[in-house]
Amino acid sequence: MNRRALVMTLALALTLGASSAATAAAPAAAASTAPAPTVLTAPAINAVAPAAVKAGTKMHTASPVNLRTSNTTKAKAVSVIPRNITLTPKSVKGSWVKVTHKSKTGWVHTSNLKKGAAPSAKAGVKMHTASPVNLRTSNTTKAKAVSVIPRNITLTPKSVKGSWVKVTHKSKTGWVHTSNLKKGAASNKIATPAQAKAYAKTAVAKRGWSTKQYTCLVTLWNRESGWRVKAANPSGAYGIPQALPGSKMKSKGSDWRTSAETQISWGIGYIKSRYSTPCAALSHSDRRGWY
Repeated sequence: MNRRALVMTLALALTLGASSAATAAAPAAAASTAPAPTVLTAPAINAVAPAAVKAGTKMHTASPVNLRTSNTTKAKAVSVIPRNITLTPKSVKGSWVKVTHKSKTGWVHTSNLKKGAAPSAKAGVKMHTASPVNLRTSNTTKAKAVSVIPRNITLTPKSVKGSWVKVTHKSKTGWVHTSNLKKGAASNKIATPAQAKAYAKTAVAKRGWSTKQYTCLVTLWNRESGWRVKAANPSGAYGIPQALPGSKMKSKGSDWRTSAETQISWGIGYIKSRYSTPCAALSHSDRRGWY
């Protein structure tokens, strides 16, 4: 190969090498300019939408909540605000509000708040326990608990001091925090067969019938309905006592379709007038298949 040809060959090789290097580098350059993936942050569960929170508008704690030094969960908690405490936001930052409680000012996350002031207690106005609660000797969590009041018990406050009410339960008087209370009397609606049987046991005793008669009644209505309030038969029989038709029980209450108390009251009255006792009604059912 002469000198001229050699120079041309080397030049061509250099050109091809540069082109290959540029082609190989292209994907890397494209990758470096691609947008980074967006990291989504899950919203706080049950959070009040930030737009709904306004400074100066009352809210209340739906559960105990940390009062923090700044608007982040990494900030130090200076205290814990109990459930059912009214707060008035001084300012809002995203899902955080700045509030003051017992002379301490800090930040609370809106996931722990609900709109409006906390339900207020008034002397003489019935309330009920939303969960088991300590009955204390004075209006402070440091006071001795003299007893525990179960859930769903109706209480009538004698007096009110801040978030505490003075009540009496089973001859013991003391203080209960309102965070454990809800407005109105407790619901004592019978919802299960076991509750219906317990109610019937009391009703049987009031009739002057013996425990044996109650046992017969349990057996009879186990057979008839399983003690289910809404037990229905194609014949038209209905309810715990299987009244035929079910509308007969109207004589004891307009709620005969859904009330165990009404149905049991009617059924016991029917047994008394027709068979005298539950055991006699059961004996008839054993022979005939109905009562």
